Amino acid sequence: MKKIILAGMFVLGGMTGLFAEQPRIAVLDIQSSSLERGQTQVLTDIFRTELFKTGLFQIIEQTQVQQVAAGSDGVTSATLRLLAEQLDVDTIMVMNLERLGQERLVFNVRMIEVPQQLLVYTENFFLPSEDHLFETLVQLTLQVRRFFAGDDLDAVSGDAARWSQLGASAAEIELFQQRGIAPADYIELRQYDISFGISQFAAAVRNNWDLDALRQFFQAEIRYYLAQRAFSLGLYSLDHYRTSFRPQGFSFVDYLDAYEKNILSAREYQQYIDGYRRDHVLLGIGAVADNFPLANADFSYPMLQLGWEHYWTAYQRGLWKASSEVGLMFLLLAPTPYLQANIYVGSEPYYFKFGAGVAAELLLGGHVAGFTSVGMEVLERFEVSLLTTWAGTQPYVSYTDFETRRGEDGYAGLRFPYFGIQFSMKFSDILF
Repeated sequence: MKKIILAGMFVLGGMTGLFAEQPRIAVLDIQSSSLERGQTQVLTDIFRTELFKTGLFQIIEQTQVQQVAAGSDGVTSATLRLLAEQLDVDTIMVMNLERLGQERLVFNVRMIEVPQQLLVYTENFFLPSEDHLFETLVQLTLQVRRFFAGDDLDAVSGDAARWSQLGASAAEIELFQQRGIAPADYIELRQYDISFGISQFAAAVRNNWDLDALRQFFQAEIRYYLAQRAFSLGLYSLDHYRTSFRPQGFSFVDYLDAYEKNILSAREYQQYIDGYRRDHVLLGIGAVADNFPLANADFSYPMLQLGWEHYWTAYQRGLWKASSEVGLMFLLLAPTPYLQANIYVGSEPYYFKFGAGVAAELLLGGHVAGFTSVGMEVLERFEVSLLTTWAGTQPYVSYTDFETRRGEDGYAGLRFPYFGIQFSMKFSDILF
């Protein structure tokens, strides 16, 4: 029994000595305007637990921190001094998590020595999305542990153990040791993209990629899979992209696409893209009549057009291209659905157009007809067409007065063919 008591006293004495050497720190709840308070509290609790498990710190219990911090107006110097005095701590950890753009997040961590208002540790992590929050906390714990344990960890475990702790396989550890790559090299890169895994880092080392160039890509918010694609093309610098393509609104994906096609200027790439636009909104104005000159026509009416044209050929600047149209023609403001198929022949910027289609006017007189069109497209934007309606049904109400019904005296039927002219503009930027 005496031995047990003595052993217990030894353990307690050892623990007392251990805690005496451990700094007391207060971990404030993560501050964020992008996440709900409940989420940030859960994340903070997880981090407090992981930090406590390192054995490097005495962590002030959450409720004590919240009671003292309650009612404070944000994290100010006065708030930090109040926390330090009432919780008997010298160091306070402050964390901020904010969104950059729609999904990307930045996680900033600071450890402040309150009496001197000194920053003793700081770190930034860049997250592609909220899905990487938990692994960010794990990574943060590892980096805090490495920073404060420092040489002790090196002496006790060495690089091999730390690589293993980071998730490296035996083959990957051997590779890193052969190349003289330290865990800090990987950790430094990973803080810019927390989704950057150890296997991806090993692949970069194995392929002899420039790690400084990879860091520059990550700092420019370019994900690993895009950097991998760039390096496979021999692209290790962002200078040309930054000076030529990005100012014109092109993404890095666009830049890689252009580079793969040996297109080196933003202007040439824009022309290339324009040649592959397959959908256009059509707005047109014109007129239709059943005879020329108009003085001899029984009817003549203005016509408007609202349509959508889709090209079935992949590239729209070859010697020919094919498309179909669907939309509405408005005769006396009555919507008339139409469907049309087209063939274009020529070379950019001039193409002759040949089309055939069917239209159905259902509101005014009731009339279905087939038509052809011949015209010209200019600059992929402007179009003029001559329409000829060769055959169709007779309307149940005369188009001359919109009163006389078919079969009644005075009814004037349509004379085929009748004709139209139409001026149209095409807009691809409305859809894209």
